[in-house]
Amino acid sequence: MNKLIISACCLMGLASVGLNAAHARELHGKVLFAPTFTASLAPDGGLLIKNGKSTFAVESNFSYPNMKVDSWNVLTATDSKKQSADWAWHATQEKNEFDVDGVGKYYRLHRKISIQTDHLLISDTFTNTSGNDVGIVFDNKVTPLQTPVTIHRAGIYKKSYFPYNSDAPSANPTIFFAGKNDGLGMVAVDDYYRLQLALKEDANSGWFHDQNFGLPPGDSYTFKWAIYPTKSGNYYDFINKVRRDDVKPTRIEGGLAFLIYDSPIKWPREKMAKWLKDRNAKIVILGGPYGGAPWLGGFPRYINNMPVDYNEKTYFADIKKAVTILKSIDPSIKCIAPF
Repeated sequence: MNKLIISACCLMGLASVGLNAAHARELHGKVLFAPTFTASLAPDGGLLIKNGKSTFAVESNFSYPNMKVDSWNVLTATDSKKQSADWAWHATQEKNEFDVDGVGKYYRLHRKISIQTDHLLISDTFTNTSGNDVGIVFDNKVTPLQTPVTIHRAGIYKKSYFPYNSDAPSANPTIFFAGKNDGLGMVAVDDYYRLQLALKEDANSGWFHDQNFGLPPGDSYTFKWAIYPTKSGNYYDFINKVRRDDVKPTRIEGGLAFLIYDSPIKWPREKMAKWLKDRNAKIVILGGPYGGAPWLGGFPRYINNMPVDYNEKTYFADIKKAVTILKSIDPSIKCIAPF
């Protein structure tokens, strides 16, 4: 069966130019409408997003085994990347969403682009149609057709502190294009995408780059990412929408407070009760004599270069006594170690 599928892919690839052009003529100009922006399918399979007076091109390229230099499987809007001869795609529109299906020699791609009130949700499902493991390097790229004021990768941190770390993109897998009067942000949604991608930018574009993806024969995986147009160039207008959609509401039980581990023992009960009440403390972190947690034993003293003898039994006894005192004042308090 796999041989038949691969042969069909090759045959489709031979007619890729004509097939793509036909569907481009059919769907070119078709538009997805949201309350504050529109998205239209470009002739070469990419997207053009109109947000206020700004337009953004959304483009993708995908590698395949033994590919020639710069001969990608592509879905583009303005990019001039050379397309593989074995790549064919077509698109359909149903209600307020586009479905784009691409077929190559080794895998197929099903892309679903849907309006979610104030943003686009894009789902890319790769299926390995070959008889071997397949690795796919791919980029999802956004280019403003007008120069943005700033491109923010992983937030708006200054380079002097909390710089973007390409080894840990999952902390903030976002790129935001800040214009004078509007903007657009992109965010990775599913866990594997967040863990695998790197955030790239040049003078005019920003993109998600994944060079860590592979599929065994016959297997599929769906990457999800989203695009949020904004009415301002404020990064937080974008990120607050992401928080609304992706961060589940969490109950905060009360204030968090740091406390030297033996303070509940040394302080008068009235002083300790007032200290907790003033801070509405419901979670209390009891710092050890060397700043460490009980299970680290005497090890933290070496970190802090404190030449003080460590009596583990005494420390554990004091910790238990301190917890008992705190819970006698407020039974709902949770006591935890610093690390």
